Amino acid sequence: MSSETRWETKMNETRDLAFDLIKQQKFAEALELLPSLIDSKPDNSNLHFLMGQCLRFTEKLPEAINCYIKAINISPNAPENFHALGIAYQLNENFEQAIDTLKKAIELDSNFFEAYNSIGLTYRIIGNFKEALHWYSLGKEIIHNEVIDRLLKEENPDPENQINDYGEKVINAHNVNLEKVHERIKSTPSYAIISNNIGVCLMEIGDKDAALELFKESIEFIPDGYNYPDPYEHLEYMRVEIAFLYVGVRNDEFGFYKEEWKGVKSIKNRDHGIYEGMIKNGLPSGQGTYTMPEMEKIVGEFKEGKPWNGTGYDKNGNITARFVNGETIEQ
Repeated sequence: MSSETRWETKMNETRDLAFDLIKQQKFAEALELLPSLIDSKPDNSNLHFLMGQCLRFTEKLPEAINCYIKAINISPNAPENFHALGIAYQLNENFEQAIDTLKKAIELDSNFFEAYNSIGLTYRIIGNFKEALHWYSLGKEIIHNEVIDRLLKEENPDPENQINDYGEKVINAHNVNLEKVHERIKSTPSYAIISNNIGVCLMEIGDKDAALELFKESIEFIPDGYNYPDPYEHLEYMRVEIAFLYVGVRNDEFGFYKEEWKGVKSIKNRDHGIYEGMIKNGLPSGQGTYTMPEMEKIVGEFKEGKPWNGTGYDKNGNITARFVNGETIEQ
């Protein structure tokens, strides 16, 4: 065996080991092998993509972004590269770049469901629920239409004799068996996930009845044996009675109170706002809204009385702050 053949064999073995480690989600170990593979094949976009994935899952986002950009430069027509880059931008809180990049993935593949879902999530993170609902709904429509199209082609493999008055070939959607549609949609978790995500947006804008129906629909379409607890957890939250708490001071002690202060207002006794949402041990815990006297609001998740993951707005609806894992990010 020549030295060149031995080198090629070694590279193939390294590649197979790296792929196996990635499948096992051992990303840090795979990272030790990928650089030598990239050195041997620098024009292989898939290797740069995989390097980006490993870096992303080990929370090295700037390095991951660079790898995805290299993959795009090599393969500019691969929508999965743009999708991965968009997610990395989103995780790195480069939200505008994330949205623009994810839209490029859709330009390359208009049926790329994951990109629609990721755009919806990005808009939801920045508090633009209207746009989030729009993109989530487009993604849901794509799943449904793709299933219908596949079934139509299976049931009408030769539509030669189906001609309308204008001489155009047509396939009638009403010929599709609805039980088969339900079965196909339920074969993957995508429909359940997108329905849950739409429900979350509806819940956050206060349309609780519509959110309830979406969580039920999500549960209906979870594939058998697939572990997806999210809609069940949201349904449990929907069953919790929404509590009203007055946020203020009583005898100079700050706290959350069930009764509004109706006496003379002073530094020691007054209300600073009202909280509506889930509570635990008398404190805001879970999804809720804190409204201040001038109509400024904090909307999102609260934990032990503090904003945890959410968005702050002024009285005109402009974003003033974001809260991520209890940390305040001023805008």
